[in-house]
Amino acid sequence: MGSDECMGRLLKRTRKNEEGQAVTEFALVLPALVLLIVGGLILGIAAYNQVVVVTAANQGARLGAALAADEDIPMHVAASRARSSTESALSSTTGHCSPANAHPNGDGSSFIVDVSCEYALPIPFMNTSPLTLSHRATYHIFE
Repeated sequence: MGSDECMGRLLKRTRKNEEGQAVTEFALVLPALVLLIVGGLILGIAAYNQVVVVTAANQGARLGAALAADEDIPMHVAASRARSSTESALSSTTGHCSPANAHPNGDGSSFIVDVSCEYALPIPFMNTSPLTLSHRATYHIFE
């Protein structure tokens, strides 16, 4: 009977030691989990900004091609309005964008808009170079 009591006490002591195991495991896993979540958020913001850049360039090129197809609108007016449309669409990005370059191609068969934005990754305590998000959109001018 003495050995049974000893075993019972040993089992109780072992059970008490396991009570802090979950907290210890959580403390070990928490930094990696936070790193994954924050990294996913940063990647998501960068992807969103790239989508804004692509959409702005496509919107400007589409407008420029539509205006260039109209014989009553001069080409420089079409380019100016396409540039203005592109830059207004870029206002929702969190990066610093250079002015859009909007122009018809050499033979006048399509309209091109180039967009480039510098996006600084929001990573604290690290000196990272900005990420360049750029896109070139080309739309055919139908006459």
